[in-house]
Amino acid sequence: MASESPKSAQMASLKGVETVEGWNENLFYAYAQKSDYAQSPPYILTFANASVCDQWWRLVQREYPDSSRIGPQLFVLKGDDLQEQIQDNPKFYDLRNKWFYTPGNGVIPLQDYKGHPVTTTPTQRPAVEEKKPEAFDMKALSTALDKMNDMISENSAQIRALSVAQSEGLQRMQEINESNTLQIKALAESQAKLQNMVNENASQYIALSNSSFANNEQIKSVLQSTATQTKALADGQVQLSKTCEGMMRTIDNLGQTVGRVSENMSMIGSAASDAGSSTTNGSIGALANRISPPPRKLNRKIKGVWYEYDPSPTPVQSPRKKVNFLDTPPKSPLATKQS
Repeated sequence: MASESPKSAQMASLKGVETVEGWNENLFYAYAQKSDYAQSPPYILTFANASVCDQWWRLVQREYPDSSRIGPQLFVLKGDDLQEQIQDNPKFYDLRNKWFYTPGNGVIPLQDYKGHPVTTTPTQRPAVEEKKPEAFDMKALSTALDKMNDMISENSAQIRALSVAQSEGLQRMQEINESNTLQIKALAESQAKLQNMVNENASQYIALSNSSFANNEQIKSVLQSTATQTKALADGQVQLSKTCEGMMRTIDNLGQTVGRVSENMSMIGSAASDAGSSTTNGSIGALANRISPPPRKLNRKIKGVWYEYDPSPTPVQSPRKKVNFLDTPPKSPLATKQS
């Protein structure tokens, strides 16, 4: 090219880049945004110059037609790992050492398609008209000073009144705090007394519960003992009833035996009277004389036995009567205990 410097010509020959008139040989920067991840930060593409970027973009358009170039320094690439695919693509082998990409952590300088820096023209501000200083007014200054003095005096009075009110308020607040302190102290003492009473009541309740439990156990044992004694008494009463029945049977048997003996004696007496009445009369008289004193005649009931004496000299069997020893109804153990 006509305006090519020796240094730029040497760099072009070393890198094998064809220089075209109008291209800037400085580094060219651009952003690469992923279309599938619009919210992700873009990558920064760094090229050896703008001409290399133009060659790289023509290859991208041919190999990846879904990609687009929004501006001179903004590319939109389709796919997550398109940068790695481009580096591994053999079509880009000639440009492998002329470009690279990095995460977008910085700000790139503004450049156009040819790689020339873009500068902003400063806006001209309208000239401000200078105001001429006004003449010094002594009367206005005096008036302003008077007003300031009045304001200072008024502020001083307000500050003094505020200070007095603040002092009174602080004193009142101190009195309220002292009163609250006394009330809180009294409340704490009352709470401590209440806690002591609660503890004492709890101890008494525990002691009462233990005593009640012991009394209940004692009552239970007494009831069990009473039930055992009642059962034993009932068994004894049943045994006594059986014994009485046995005695009654024995008395009945004894009465029958006495009756038979009397009958035998009557038979013996009649036989003896037939053999010799004189001997019998003498024997009977002697037997009667031996009885001293003679038995009395009692026509009344003594201990359940009825006694009768026949005036005839011949002994006669006494009437038998069943003796009931249990004339009164049996008493239960509870009735005996209540009496």
